[in-house]
Amino acid sequence: MGNLNNVFLEEFKRLDKMCRERYQSEKGVTSYISDMKRTATDKSRSIPNWDADLKALVRLRHLRNQLSHEVGTFHRSMCTQRDIAWLRAFNHRIFKRSDPLALLRRKGKNLNQRKKPDPRKTPAASKLPKRISGCLTAFVVLLCLALTAALIVIILQLLSI
Repeated sequence: MGNLNNVFLEEFKRLDKMCRERYQSEKGVTSYISDMKRTATDKSRSIPNWDADLKALVRLRHLRNQLSHEVGTFHRSMCTQRDIAWLRAFNHRIFKRSDPLALLRRKGKNLNQRKKPDPRKTPAASKLPKRISGCLTAFVVLLCLALTAALIVIILQLLSI
């Protein structure tokens, strides 16, 4: 019974170490979970198994905390072979950069790359703001000249009275 618990703890420590290295922090899996929780739902919805992975990480971290901090947990089997297999698979996904946060970053990079148009391919579109800016400047200058001329006419009329 205790052997499964030991194997589970070793697998969790591997995952935690990989997360600590990624985040350069002592929090490890907790940092990973925090990042997942901070991610907006509209972004995470597009990543397969996001919610299931988050729930599993939270549950397995809680199980790890019980095994590490509660008395008498090694007298009974607290985890299953399935828990150990999930940790191994998730650790492999992080290593291969196919975990939820890596997929989200990759998707974000792809979106950013698509959003930036190539200025060489759309020269008219890239010059449009300069044209509008130039027209606006010319309009303001002409308006100032017209107001100045009107003010001069009013002053001359006042002086001739």
